[in-house]
Amino acid sequence: MQRVFAGYDEFSEYLAGKNILFVHGKSFAKFTHLNEFLRSVRAEFCHFTGFSPNPKIEEASNAAETFRSSKCSIILAVGGGSTMDTAKFVKLQNPEARLAVIPTTAGSGSEATRFAVLYEDGKKLSITDDNIIPDYVLFDSELLKYLPDYHRKSSALDAMSHALESFWSVNANEESRQFSREALSNITRLLENYPDSYSPEDMLRNSYTA
Repeated sequence: MQRVFAGYDEFSEYLAGKNILFVHGKSFAKFTHLNEFLRSVRAEFCHFTGFSPNPKIEEASNAAETFRSSKCSIILAVGGGSTMDTAKFVKLQNPEARLAVIPTTAGSGSEATRFAVLYEDGKKLSITDDNIIPDYVLFDSELLKYLPDYHRKSSALDAMSHALESFWSVNANEESRQFSREALSNITRLLENYPDSYSPEDMLRNSYTA
């Protein structure tokens, strides 16, 4: 069962005393309060940043090897879809590991799904496995404030596409369609009078719902 956190205090209990593979991009340095939080956690961090915006299978394999060689037990991913997909592959290769994610965009919805996308020789690979659904998710709306307008809007459209795809899916049922309707309605409302109507908190929730 996935645990979703809205604050750092309880979340820190799941990191304390662990060896952690920390997957993140170069932009992580600008998240001042998140940096301060992680410095306060009594844990060992092994940083992994060696992946592309569209992560390659060999890059994700390197991350999995780093996890094993560093004797880690938790994977922590802070970033957008590419970061989380790289971390999911590590989890796939190490099924006993726990996966924690902190999304810094609101669109991919990777924090909610059993899917990951990687690339091999320029070809897109779709990975599906129930085991790669993140175990822990922390939502921090402050992180979305660092996004430029373009990325806020494109992320919202990404989430809208996911909601539509879910609604039309041959595997859809009334419950999933209700989630789709909710996400579509809320995302449309947030974009109609952008930026006045845009709420990072709501957009995180809408992406997750989609």
